[in-house]
Amino acid sequence: MSGALFGATALSEPGAGSDFSSIRTSAQKVEGGWRLNGEKGWITNAGIADLFITYVQTDASAGWRGIACFLVDARREGFARGEAYALMGAHAIGAGGFALRDYFAPDDDMLAPPGEAFKLAMKGVNGARVYVAAMCAGLLASALETALGYAAGREAFGKSLLEHQGLNWSLGDVANDLEALRGLVAHAGGLIDRGEDAVMAAAHAKKFAGRVTLPRLADCVQAMGAAGLREEYGLHRHIAYAKLGAYTDGSTEMMNERIGAGLLKSYGPAK
Repeated sequence: MSGALFGATALSEPGAGSDFSSIRTSAQKVEGGWRLNGEKGWITNAGIADLFITYVQTDASAGWRGIACFLVDARREGFARGEAYALMGAHAIGAGGFALRDYFAPDDDMLAPPGEAFKLAMKGVNGARVYVAAMCAGLLASALETALGYAAGREAFGKSLLEHQGLNWSLGDVANDLEALRGLVAHAGGLIDRGEDAVMAAAHAKKFAGRVTLPRLADCVQAMGAAGLREEYGLHRHIAYAKLGAYTDGSTEMMNERIGAGLLKSYGPAK
């Protein structure tokens, strides 16, 4: 809480992201603890974090049931931090990875044993998907405010840009999708707050965010003409962030998988 230490969560690997159950970082039981080996990647704050909530495989033949979760301390022997990724518009998050080479984790550093860790990760990812969708709603709201402010003060052909129906309606479409996204976020967030099943709701919010944010930001840029490209307005950063959000905590394609898997249960005929 003092900020003396920074934390991060290490789920993904260079060869395993959306297919989380295929992680290959291993944990072998030894006297007094576990010996960890492998490589993690795509971790927010990897460039600065001191402690990592790290998911590893204790028994490859068990699939997701073999996954356990350990607290990994970057200051200990066997930890090697990688270079931060040079990501478009996302330098501040310090995304990157690390390698573990015979890293010793005492038994007390196991946060969740095999059989429970995978479920813990999947439960947490619903909240992550909802807050990414909420961030996308914030991007849209900011861009819409910027575009409206510019259009209201700029005149063309004897009237403000907002008085031209084509531009007015295009920004109305942005506002419409913004309200829909806010509604999906509020619904999914409410389910999580009440401890209810939020898998489908979180996937809907995340998918809709990935589908509408980028094109609607482009609409805001277009409404401002060439001025929308000027760095002082910041819309170029919003576009970069929106593309990043389409992958963070589950790609749009993975949201399709989640929604497709739950269609019959959620929307099929009553039994």
